[in-house]
Amino acid sequence: MRTRTQGCRLGIAVAAAAFAAIVAASGANAGSAGSGSYDIGSLATPFLQSKTQITILGQDDQLAPSCQSKHFVKASPAEAPAFRSVGSVTEKKWREMWTLDRCGSQVNYWVFFTEVGNGGAYYAIVGP
Repeated sequence: MRTRTQGCRLGIAVAAAAFAAIVAASGANAGSAGSGSYDIGSLATPFLQSKTQITILGQDDQLAPSCQSKHFVKASPAEAPAFRSVGSVTEKKWREMWTLDRCGSQVNYWVFFTEVGNGGAYYAIVGP
């Protein structure tokens, strides 16, 4: 029984070390071309940017279904985020102009972001 428990602990330690190596490697490559989809200048978290990109591409596919070549060029914050506290909860609001290259033509979308407390986030998209 003791040998089996030690083997299980060793397996967990090896798996944890492998996971740590993968995380470290992806952090080291954060500025490389492979992660460029998040490096467009937005103030939003990578997760929120990803959700916003999916929404914009979905809307744009309805407007230009024949274009199969779309990518984000940049996100330009319009002003510094505004903060407001209500009790112990802080709300952060800002807007950005996102530029999408649609088959060689640039299309702009306004994105309005709101982050509430620790983890709540909302966005609204207006365009083109």
